[in-house]
Amino acid sequence: MKHFLLTLSMVAAASLYADYTVILQSGDGEQVFQYKDDRHASITLDKNSRLLVTGDKAYMISDRHGEKVAMDVDQMHAMTRAMGVNVQDEIKKAKDEADVRIIKKGKTQKIAGIKGQVWTIEYKEEGRTERANVLVSKEKDIVKAMKAYGRILGRMAGGADDDIMDFIQIKPGYVVIATLDEKDGFRLKKFQEKKIPGSAFELSKDTQMQEMPNFGKLFGGQ
Repeated sequence: MKHFLLTLSMVAAASLYADYTVILQSGDGEQVFQYKDDRHASITLDKNSRLLVTGDKAYMISDRHGEKVAMDVDQMHAMTRAMGVNVQDEIKKAKDEADVRIIKKGKTQKIAGIKGQVWTIEYKEEGRTERANVLVSKEKDIVKAMKAYGRILGRMAGGADDDIMDFIQIKPGYVVIATLDEKDGFRLKKFQEKKIPGSAFELSKDTQMQEMPNFGKLFGGQ
């Protein structure tokens, strides 16, 4: 019995810390989200740009004419705040204005092998009330992975993960995996649980760091 309970606890621990790879399609582009934990994650936005969290640091990495250039996300936010722009406030404002509501729940269907349910939602956009059909999933691993995706996006947006999650998770325990009204809308393309090497979350040696200007010093602290 002790061996059985030990095995169960090991399986539970392994599932709790499972690595995720999620591919999300949006229009003609793809995002590849790789996640080990909140200190080791990345989102490849396109062939020329990537968001990377490694330890306590987060970077926006761009490919500029064959050279990799990394910008410290915290420095980027300090710069935009000095210019009077607060990304976190803008996201919160957009979430509050959208005021998303669930109108009805419909049939079930699968996408990328994941079962979901069609929900009709109502939201506000530029003062107009709009409706849309989305596919949501309550499968635990998908919910965990999409919540992690929201946290990493929030980290990149200066700590707006709670507000971003309200767009991803319409109702606690249910996450959006596809928008259904547009042919080229957002959808989950692939979900995989497989160990990702730690090297995937490290800055390569040929990456150049780009320092952000200090606008506080530039304008005398005004």
